[in-house]
Amino acid sequence: MNGDIEVLQGSFTSRSFKAHFHDSYALILVESGVADYSYKKNEYVVNPNKLLILNPYEVHTGRSLGEGVWNFRSMYIPQNIIRQNFNVEEETSPQFVKQIIDQSSILGRYQLLHDRLMREQISLDDEVELAEILHQISESTGLEYIQEDQDTYGSVAERMRDYIHAYFADNIQLDDLMTISGLSRFHLIKVYRERFGLPPHQYLNNLRIEKAKQLLAQGMASTDVAYTVGYFDQSHFIRHFKKIVGVTPKAYVS
Repeated sequence: MNGDIEVLQGSFTSRSFKAHFHDSYALILVESGVADYSYKKNEYVVNPNKLLILNPYEVHTGRSLGEGVWNFRSMYIPQNIIRQNFNVEEETSPQFVKQIIDQSSILGRYQLLHDRLMREQISLDDEVELAEILHQISESTGLEYIQEDQDTYGSVAERMRDYIHAYFADNIQLDDLMTISGLSRFHLIKVYRERFGLPPHQYLNNLRIEKAKQLLAQGMASTDVAYTVGYFDQSHFIRHFKKIVGVTPKAYVS
């Protein structure tokens, strides 16, 4: 973690990430190997020297294709930084349209900035460079501002998600979501999955891990983090964390 921005560098051969999302914008540069981040209708097969941009809460996977080593650099940028960069209101969520880019000028600047942020605390120069890179990316990819669906089930799904975000550390039950949605158990699961790409329980686990990453970066002990985000079994917390992040909580902060 560097300030509010998370930077990671990974190298895998057989690692496969389960379907998950990030609550930030994810910029992932594949340096070698071929990576498949596809999930359902979203096909993201990324070759070397290509940058993948994932919008917040966009469900994806992650696995190496072929026998080569899959090397990548990731940068996770909070939504408020993107909003500030493009001068939009807090309620607005800019969405990058074209999500795989290969402009050498962008990739080179991204790689150099990533190198610096891996080694040292972010500086004013780095903030300026990031703003310019994001502007360059937006010119290449295009930005749009998605309006939320106003259909009945869309708004019902949004209410369920709001509840999960508000009470993620509690023992949320399907009965709670039934009360909020007015739907049967089967129907609410279907509506939620269609809206957000994951059923409620997987979404909740993913959200807890995103919150856990923030707390770990702030220096909170792993055992305290597990309890704070809703896990009362440390091994359960570690298992979910590793499935989504790729490493244990201890390795994540080392």
